[in-house]
Amino acid sequence: MTEQAVRVLVVDDEPNITSTLAMILNMQGFETASALSGVEAVALARTFRPHVALLDVHLGDITGIEVALAILETMPGCQIVLITGLLATHRILDQAKTDGLRFELLIKPVQPPHLLEILKQMAAA
Repeated sequence: MTEQAVRVLVVDDEPNITSTLAMILNMQGFETASALSGVEAVALARTFRPHVALLDVHLGDITGIEVALAILETMPGCQIVLITGLLATHRILDQAKTDGLRFELLIKPVQPPHLLEILKQMAAA
């Protein structure tokens, strides 16, 4: 990616998680935008044009996987990081892989050093 700040869309239906992750990323030089629902995230992605979408798998309205697929329709270069606190999501994630979705997976609670390492690797790609 270029020398401009990497844009990360942070999406979680828990406001504390969204604001904390956005704050950590901003402090590390990433440009962030946040959404608390899947529908809001898809709309925001159209104007924010993220390099990376950090998406909770289980949102209140649609899944993070549905958000990822919608974003990738118009921004195929956007990289996807899915986060979940539920280990029971493996069937959903397996189906997403079968459908061709490429993503990194983080388990909540997200460890900031691990997240930052993944984002730096994505930015370098």
